[in-house]
Formats: sequence, C-alpha cells, structure tokens
Amino acid sequence: MLVVVLGAPVVGLLFAMPMLSGAIALIESVANRQQRVADWPGFNLFDNAGDMLAITTALVGSVIPGFFLGAWLGGDEPAAGRIQIAGMMASSFVLFPIFLLSMLDNGSLFAPLSNSILQSFHGAAEAWGGYFLKTFIAFAVVMMLWLLLLGEGKPIALAAVAGCLFPVLVFFTCQQIGALADSISEHLSFEFVPPNSEDEDQT
Repeated sequence: MLVVVLGAPVVGLLFAMPMLSGAIALIESVANRQQRVADWPGFNLFDNAGDMLAITTALVGSVIPGFFLGAWLGGDEPAAGRIQIAGMMASSFVLFPIFLLSMLDNGSLFAPLSNSILQSFHGAAEAWGGYFLKTFIAFAVVMMLWLLLLGEGKPIALAAVAGCLFPVLVFFTCQQIGALADSISEHLSFEFVPPNSEDEDQT
C-alpha cells in the first residue's frame, strides 16, 4: 500500500513531464506567431525545468479552489465526484491563464497575481474575451465527455479514453494562452523566446 501511495505521484509526474515540456514549447511557438513548433523538447526534460515548474504550480494552484468548492457542494451526495470534476474544471478555466502569465510576468512562483496581467483585462478585453470563449467551448465539451465516460460500472476502456482527453485539453489551452500572450504582449514585462533564437544570438 505504501509503495502505491508513494509511487503513484512519481509515476504520474514522469508521465506529465513530457506533456508539460511540450506545452511550454507550444506556448512559445504560438506567442511568436510560428506556424508550427520549431523545436520540440528533447529527452533532457530538465532543460525547461523552470518553465515546467511554473506551469505545474499554476495548474495545481488553479485546480485547488475548485476541488474544495466541489467537495463542499457535493458533500456525501452520489454525484459528489462529478461535482468535484466540474468545480476543478471551472476554477482552472478561470485561474490557470492568470496564474501562469502572472508567475512568468513576476518571475516568481510565489506571485500568482500580477498587476500587469490584471490591468490587461481592461486594456486588452477583446483578447481575453476571445481566449475565454474558445477555451470555454473546449472545457465544456471535455467535461461533458468526462461525465459520460466516467462513473461506477463503466468499462475501463472508457476511462482510458477519458484520460486521453486531458493532454488534448492541456495542449489546446496552452495554444490559446500562447495566442493570448501575443495579443497582450504590450502589457507583459517578459517575452517568450524560442530556443533557436537563443542559439542564433550566441553564435
């Protein structure tokens, strides 16, 4: 039992690291208006350890409020699990881009809110509106599929299909965050620099 409790998070992290590393590369490419990802991360995933830590912290931090709110609303009801899923998706939908861009803007994992990002809601309202509209559709579709595929008595194959939807949602969200970062770039104190640009500057 102890091995399962301690090993499950480690295994989950190992599987999540390539996804998060790829998500960072996707954000950088879209923010720089590239048609495709110029440089997917290699096997040395620790090259982007700082960025992966930022996106992980932002993702976990944005999910926690929805988790506790869903647990409180669900209580002991039979549908408590589904209420928690809905709560976590709702809070991450709203908070994830704010936390991630704020951490990168402040240059600190302990500063999930940035004045520049908050002010961009007024200065770039159209960009934020476009982001939330597109991601709302994606989150709503995935949540409906999860509610249909997951549950007691459902075949394991359906749970596997539901699990595959998570990285798809993460990549789509990060693609939209990259487009958002490009649209509100004048409000940011940082910029996404693709790896190949850094190599060219050094030569």
